[in-house]
Amino acid sequence: MIKCCDIIKVVEDFYQALYLYAFKQLRDEHLAKDAVQEVMYRISRAHQTNTEINNLRAWLYQTLRHVIADHYRQQGKSIVEFSVDLNDSEIEKSQEASTSILIDGMRSIIQLLPSRYADPLLWSDIEGIPQKKIAEKLDISLSAAKMRVQRAREKLYNLFIECCDIVYDKNGAFATCSIKEHCQPFRDIENCLK
Repeated sequence: MIKCCDIIKVVEDFYQALYLYAFKQLRDEHLAKDAVQEVMYRISRAHQTNTEINNLRAWLYQTLRHVIADHYRQQGKSIVEFSVDLNDSEIEKSQEASTSILIDGMRSIIQLLPSRYADPLLWSDIEGIPQKKIAEKLDISLSAAKMRVQRAREKLYNLFIECCDIVYDKNGAFATCSIKEHCQPFRDIENCLK
């Protein structure tokens, strides 16, 4: 059963994965956000009515699929019925696929940087290689490796600022972004990931 303090944790733990799943199904960021917001509304309503939920992850994804199906019904589009019984391994595969899409996208964006910066950043932040091993691999000091990874992060940040319209919420946290018209490399990456 969901407890009071768990609602915020539910949002933190599941929002991004649910959004990616919804975006993959709806192919529209606003519709995907609306669908996930509806799921979050329903989980808070379930909490208020003390509805017992034994498998939270399955419940969230099932509810999201229902919201997506409702959207297609309202649009008058035909939908394909899907199984109601999604087990944890199927949900984990879906989350792994979403994570894989994100990693592939980040890898492609990082590779837009000069290799001097792209390689250490990929090794450190995507592959999880310790910076000490990166220093050995590049035959540079540990402090130089740390500096190179930090500069790569700064260059990546500047690339995002240059190519994306970034929106922050009222607390200053990242909310969403869209690719600017002039940024063809990001658009190419976006098209490859679809």
